[in-house]
Amino acid sequence: PVTKPTPAATSVFRNLTLVGSYLRKQHEVLTLLILAFLINFAAFPVIIGLLPVFARDELGTGALGLATLIWAVATGNFIGNVILGSVNAINRPGRFVILTTLCWFVLLLVFSRSQSFVVALTLMLLVGTATSFTIVAMDMVMLRLTSPEFRGRVVGLRAMAVYGLPISLLASGALADALGPSTAIVIVALVGLTLTLSLVLW
Repeated sequence: PVTKPTPAATSVFRNLTLVGSYLRKQHEVLTLLILAFLINFAAFPVIIGLLPVFARDELGTGALGLATLIWAVATGNFIGNVILGSVNAINRPGRFVILTTLCWFVLLLVFSRSQSFVVALTLMLLVGTATSFTIVAMDMVMLRLTSPEFRGRVVGLRAMAVYGLPISLLASGALADALGPSTAIVIVALVGLTLTLSLVLW
């Protein structure tokens, strides 16, 4: 039997060098990777870090209220997945990713000013839907644009975008202590909105 030759092992440094050279020529893929980091930096900290404090201090609700808000985010995610799964194709998916990201940050800004639990619950449902739209469409576009031989490396970098989250969790927590959770959400969401618009212009 004929055995297929096994590819030579490539070091981590060599892989990073190769994917770096590739991304310098593929601006669309690089933009999506930066956007993935930005989302982890400026959007997810609101749901993961600031939402419990906001629910307690601004909405005056306890554990059940917080659980209901998180349930709304998860339900919105499910609705978004169902909607995306039911369409045959997305026209101009790159533009779709940008628009849903901007909507996500705008919804967080509106949420930061909500005083009614019902309004906050509705907004979290919409945030969950926007989250699903953005993440699924982003990964779809990224895989479509990336050459097959670089997909593994790009997906690895995409996974590393999550490290924007712990950085922002510390910063947003400090802002919430100093200025209150509502103001902290406004600042974080405005940073995300501004950087997203800057990325689009770039």
